[in-house]
Amino acid sequence: MWSLEVEDEACTIVDICPASMDELQEVITCATFHPIECSQLIFSTSRGIVKLVDLRERILNDSPARQFAIEDASAPANFLQDITNSINDVKFTPDGRFIVCRDYLTVKIWDTRNSSRPVTTVPIHEHLRDLEELYENDCIFDKFQCATSSQSRSFISGSYSRFVLYDWDSQSRKDIHLEPAHH
Repeated sequence: MWSLEVEDEACTIVDICPASMDELQEVITCATFHPIECSQLIFSTSRGIVKLVDLRERILNDSPARQFAIEDASAPANFLQDITNSINDVKFTPDGRFIVCRDYLTVKIWDTRNSSRPVTTVPIHEHLRDLEELYENDCIFDKFQCATSSQSRSFISGSYSRFVLYDWDSQSRKDIHLEPAHH
């Protein structure tokens, strides 16, 4: 974080860097401040975790106030699943009550008051089955973003040749397919 008044200094507010780079297992993929509570920040990681920190508690946030993740310790580690679980985008809804996060295969909606499980998980690329082929042609590294509505109850996110519009109150989904223009 930078101060506009002190141009030649920066302040570290989140540090997940290990002592040795050989031990690096996780990087920050994106971050954003709360739309109302300016002291709160969420950031996501390459391990599929969203962490909420409060800058009023401490300036260096090496342990989050709350962590949002689906972790299955019984599931065997899978290299391709590690790649697809990496979060590409994370947003607060405009009222700050929900967190919308996008990984390669899904969009998860979290209630900021309940980190035990997402409110809903919406599959985006359910038609993609062969993760090895996606890895071989580098598609698995494509990044997709998401956006929330001003009413806080719906999101839109992209996919290959389509957008997905989802309202989590009514659980309705609309796929908007894009066709190339023929002139």
